[in-house]
Amino acid sequence: MTETFHSFRSHIERVNEQYGPVKAMKERLPPVHVLVQMDFSENHTCSTLDEIQSAYWNSLTVTLYPAVIYYRDHENELKHSSYVYVSEVLHHNASMVVGIIHKLVKTVKAVVQNLEYIHFWTDTPSLQYF
Repeated sequence: MTETFHSFRSHIERVNEQYGPVKAMKERLPPVHVLVQMDFSENHTCSTLDEIQSAYWNSLTVTLYPAVIYYRDHENELKHSSYVYVSEVLHHNASMVVGIIHKLVKTVKAVVQNLEYIHFWTDTPSLQYF
């Protein structure tokens, strides 16, 4: 329990450190830039509301990758859209993250037509994608 608490506390400290810079970036975000915030979730066991007992032992586990994109519309108003990518791949290695980012970039390019730059913020060191 102590280890879980320290891990959670460390996560909260990172969130608090990033809140100010993320807020400032949203306020100054140019129209051709997008800010992507991601915080990869742990594995999730799928279940139905009224599942029978045998379904408990045969459930599917997936990994959820939530992301929120912030961008400016044609009237320069800050907008956001939320996405969740679901994968049966349960390990969270670099190649899996790169695969999710490639899918997300395609989505972002469809939302922001004249895209020049993407800023990524996660609970790990920030990334930039051009």
